[in-house]
Amino acid sequence: MLLLTTAARPCGAAADRLRVPDYAHGNFKGSAHCYGMLTITSRLITWMTPFSFCRSSPYIVHDLQESRSGTRITFLLTHPSAKCFYPVLVLTHDRSAGIGWNVAPHRSLENAGLDRDDVWASCYLYRY
Repeated sequence: MLLLTTAARPCGAAADRLRVPDYAHGNFKGSAHCYGMLTITSRLITWMTPFSFCRSSPYIVHDLQESRSGTRITFLLTHPSAKCFYPVLVLTHDRSAGIGWNVAPHRSLENAGLDRDDVWASCYLYRY
């Protein structure tokens, strides 16, 4: 099992910054209460839903965990727009589900670390 995380990473080392795996780049659509889209590029994230409107912002990968079963990436938007109420996004991908992408928004890194199952805030996504 491969597990990558920022816990052992030295702070401030720009060369050591975690990178988003190529398979996590792209355009994703949400439905229902998460109607909208999430776009992840090598430098920017745009996330627009009825409850949070995050224009393109640079980001930092705060945490990256990969295993055989899936991936979990915690993004911190470094310059969120004024109507972006959730500047921390946790993107997960369940490899067994194939298209099983999910994003969970959080107001802070502390909330993202709680791993609570907040169903209303969790958004199922599919690539397009």
